[in-house]
Amino acid sequence: MDVSESREVIVISAIEQEQEAEAVDSGSESEGSKSSASSDESEPEEKAAYPTAAEKELDPSRLENSYITEDQIKSTFANFINTNTYCCSRPKDAKSEATVLSASSKTILRFRLSSYVESRSFVHRIEKLNRNRNAPIQPDQGTDLWIYDARPVSDWWNGKREVLTQKIVKDCPRCVRGRKGRCHMCHGSGKRNDKRCYRCHGKGWISCRKCAGIGQLSHNRYLVAKFRTVDGFHLEGGEVGVPRAELEQTQGTDIYYEEAPPPIAPIPHYPYSETVNDAALKLLELHYNLYMIKYSSSKRLWKQRETLSTVPVTDVSLSFRGREYDTWIYGINKEVYCPDMDTCCMWCCFCCGCMHGKRD
Repeated sequence: MDVSESREVIVISAIEQEQEAEAVDSGSESEGSKSSASSDESEPEEKAAYPTAAEKELDPSRLENSYITEDQIKSTFANFINTNTYCCSRPKDAKSEATVLSASSKTILRFRLSSYVESRSFVHRIEKLNRNRNAPIQPDQGTDLWIYDARPVSDWWNGKREVLTQKIVKDCPRCVRGRKGRCHMCHGSGKRNDKRCYRCHGKGWISCRKCAGIGQLSHNRYLVAKFRTVDGFHLEGGEVGVPRAELEQTQGTDIYYEEAPPPIAPIPHYPYSETVNDAALKLLELHYNLYMIKYSSSKRLWKQRETLSTVPVTDVSLSFRGREYDTWIYGINKEVYCPDMDTCCMWCCFCCGCMHGKRD
């Protein structure tokens, strides 16, 4: 064997060994990936019902932490003064004139159950025939409220829809073929002082106002479908000076949200408050009994959603132009509730001296 042939054999064998090694490595990697995939499939990760950060924010031991700085308090109060008071002369720089005396924050836990309810009823009306002239005569399809199609305009739309379910044409009981009687101004001649009568327009008879001179009336039956959202609330976190209605409508931070057809499942067990879990169950039971059992013949419950959110509330005592005000800043939009400032109107400016920024 020549030297060149031996070298070629050695090179070919080396190449074959490298290919075998690569094949072994790829096979081991594929087996590893399959084993990892099978392990992932066999052990799925459980997703927590509530975010960990949100649970920490709702811990009762951290309710007294501050959610707003002193500079933010002054800016929010100054904006409230400039937009919601009725004083004739507003301060140029209310932020610099306000002094924060004390501030303490709380977190209000709010549970909201929203139920989308539809209520139906029949309404009978006697109308002029020209109003529904193009509508076909509808035969009587029965008095069942739920056989007619009356869908809402969109999801969670609040409003009213009317559907014509029956139309019967009858003669007008107040006239004969649309003519109510002879005109009393021209005595049926159609003229008055050699001019056309302005009362009957030269006809000599007066048209019936009830049927607009047609002589027939339309006896209609409408299906009235009303769509509305019924909300139930539960607030927890202690007493604050903000009215309950304001806390219910303000914007908070959602930590749980679910929307489903009824009956919706209760919220997952909340670890920091048992009363929230009990209140959620009571509201679900109340809405279900009202709209699915008690008034099921005329009302239907189509959708439900439940929201668990937090609403920050800061109780602030501040001084402004020599007077102290108890103010509450609530919600993530930093809304202000200051009942003492709302009582200052433009008529008391002359008495209290706030028109010129002075008080005795």
